[in-house]
Amino acid sequence: MSRALTALQALLPRGRAWTRAVGTRLTSLLEAIACEFDRLEARAADLLRESVPSDADERLPDWEAITDAARCVSGASLVARRGAVIARLNPETPTEAALIRAIEGMGYASPDLDYFQAFHVGRSTVGDPLTNDEWQHAVQITVSSISAEDDAALECVVFDLLHLHIIPFFIYGTPAGFALVTEGGDHLTTEGGDRLVTE
Repeated sequence: MSRALTALQALLPRGRAWTRAVGTRLTSLLEAIACEFDRLEARAADLLRESVPSDADERLPDWEAITDAARCVSGASLVARRGAVIARLNPETPTEAALIRAIEGMGYASPDLDYFQAFHVGRSTVGDPLTNDEWQHAVQITVSSISAEDDAALECVVFDLLHLHIIPFFIYGTPAGFALVTEGGDHLTTEGGDRLVTE
């Protein structure tokens, strides 16, 4: 018996005509009415859940429209779409830690960020990359590729989060332990029939 049915029966007047027994016409009518109240209560709970973008499903397009994330996430996975919205709702100074949080929030595990510094004689040490002043505004972001759509969403979000003078470039690797497949979807195997996987 649902809470709504119990509440409706409690509102009935007392007397033998107002039976609460299961299987009677009155109880069947109240069950039908209570069913709609239960549905409304469930939808209200859904609305509360959807008010948090990290849990949104149905209202995620609305969150994307509000934060202008829709232009970045076309075709991307649900995790990447939610991560893009959260990154835009939590604007932080684009420090390395903030960028890593935003990238991980889009579903990428263990991103690696490398900031380049211009090589200056007297300040730089032997073994430092020989770069010019333009490289001091570049950051290399290395992640394991998820999908072309998620990767495009990641690039769009990172470009939006970084300062305008910072130029990111992305290196996508294949995660370790993934099976190698052909464009047709066939698994690559050794002569012994074992599947080839990335190291």
